Amino acid sequence: MIGVLFSIALAADGVSDAPARTTLALPAEGIVRVQLPPEIVGANPASLDATLRLRDAAGVDVAFTVAVTEPLVTETERLDMWPTGDHEWRVGPSSRPVQTLHLDYGGSLIHPIRVMVDNLGQATFATGLIDGEEVTLDAFEVPSSRGPWTVRSDLHLQGVTGESRAPEYVPPFCETVEALTAPALTESGFARYAVELGGPRRVQSVRVLSPTDMFDRNVMIAVPTEARDQYGSSHRIRRVTFGGAAIDRSTISDLDLATDALAVDIAADDGRLLPVEGFEVCSQGAELVLRDAGTGPHMLFVGAEARAGSSDLAYARVDLLRNATALIAAPLPEPNPDYIAEEEREGVDEAGSVLPLVRWRWQRPIVGEGWLRVPLDREVLANGRPDLRDVRVVDAEGRQVPFVLRRTGRETVWETGDFTREEEGTASLIRVPLGNADAPVATVRLYTSRNQFARQVTILRDRGAITEPLRTVRWVGDEQGGALAVAIDDIVGRELLVRIENGDNAALTVSSVEVTFPEWELRAHIPAGSRLVYGAPGMDAPSYDLALLTGKLLERRLDAASLGEPEAISGPVLAAGQRFIVLAAVGTLALALLVMVVRLIASGRENDEPGPGAASEPTSGA
Repeated sequence: MIGVLFSIALAADGVSDAPARTTLALPAEGIVRVQLPPEIVGANPASLDATLRLRDAAGVDVAFTVAVTEPLVTETERLDMWPTGDHEWRVGPSSRPVQTLHLDYGGSLIHPIRVMVDNLGQATFATGLIDGEEVTLDAFEVPSSRGPWTVRSDLHLQGVTGESRAPEYVPPFCETVEALTAPALTESGFARYAVELGGPRRVQSVRVLSPTDMFDRNVMIAVPTEARDQYGSSHRIRRVTFGGAAIDRSTISDLDLATDALAVDIAADDGRLLPVEGFEVCSQGAELVLRDAGTGPHMLFVGAEARAGSSDLAYARVDLLRNATALIAAPLPEPNPDYIAEEEREGVDEAGSVLPLVRWRWQRPIVGEGWLRVPLDREVLANGRPDLRDVRVVDAEGRQVPFVLRRTGRETVWETGDFTREEEGTASLIRVPLGNADAPVATVRLYTSRNQFARQVTILRDRGAITEPLRTVRWVGDEQGGALAVAIDDIVGRELLVRIENGDNAALTVSSVEVTFPEWELRAHIPAGSRLVYGAPGMDAPSYDLALLTGKLLERRLDAASLGEPEAISGPVLAAGQRFIVLAAVGTLALALLVMVVRLIASGRENDEPGPGAASEPTSGA
């Protein structure tokens, strides 16, 4: 009886520290693998054992363990083969399902070859060798089966090995995404593609999807941060096709990036951009593994506060995966109505004290309410402090609303006026009107139609009587092509100056100049009627307890709010009693000043009158 009452109490008491939940249709008995969608897996699959809760229909916790995508464990088998024609062999069958065939030619290849593999009527792959510096791509992905296969090759085959994935393998989650904007040229000569994923991920590989049949480029994968970008190691992608043979190494593997966005930098050799249609991004997958789940339906709670310890099932994870009798896909999670956010439980998102706005100059209404991200546009960057430490959010009652602030790592093109140009001896001076004198400039890009030149380029700030150099770089046409990007990250003023030293050469033609500014955003729980205030140069950054949860807040997928038109902040409105006191004080001060003036005038007259016994001046004409 006590156990029944305890189960009822658990069922009535929802999981309040988990923001999302989903219902699972699990069999009462048996070993089950539950594939988790990326919305549940997130960027830290290793923590799922501690942050997931599974309960049965009675509200009782159900034991489980979590398996994640690990380096592929495979089993191999040397397959039988015999010739069936000129340059044709019949291979297999295998004793187990095969997903990859490896071809053995008995040594390194120095000549191009063509290979075709046929599996049950499905013609698939072709690969080859371009030169002696390459290693042959001898691995052929085939539909999972025991075969047999037909292999056709220009070169004599020495043997074929079948490769099978171990049954406990947890597949990754792969998605095809497009770049958010057109690629932007970086100072290092790379074209940067901003890629936004469907949510937080643990990225393991990125494949560049290009329609081009021949390329050889360096690639860097960046995770956008408040700084320019934080890069991992450099990679190289290659593709060459000819006839029926090909080399395709367009996938960057061995990554381990916890992020919801990527910056993919592809070398723009001689200014030539590689045509890119998108990217295939594969992230670490995860499965829930459990045994004898009990009476359903079952509720899986997602994102709860981490708890210590693990289930005994973790010690038998591999055996459970191999002997599972059912594979179920978990539905997408929905908001948990019983959820109380950590910041709400701790009160760190509550409005603080009233903020006196005497020192602030500008305010803008925030359109939207709830947990939102608020992008800060160029007008805010221009009229606030360069480091944005004076930015505040106040609610309808004037109280401070806590927030976290970050630079997104992306840049927005600045709509500038037409640039002018003048020649000063051997140098060309380009003037670009910016409009907002105090908005920071992130990057300056120059474009030309020429390819054979070498020039020294200096970005300057106009100080009136003098100019101040900000950056000096060398622009070499046959290395960087017809575009040059210069990182500035500084305030330039109302006019950007670019000096090009031509030396003994004719002036270099510049077709266009592009200027960008950095993107910033703040994240907060916005009450209705809130305002963004800024423009207080002497103010320092606020200190909110909410900053202790910055990592969690940045992982959330939040809708964007918008800002209304800027309004000047007038002086504080005084109550009637306060106005009387101020007027009385001003009147008293005016009266005191009047008395002082009268006394000074009287004192001056006394000094001008002659004293007793003073001699009179002589008169003329006597």
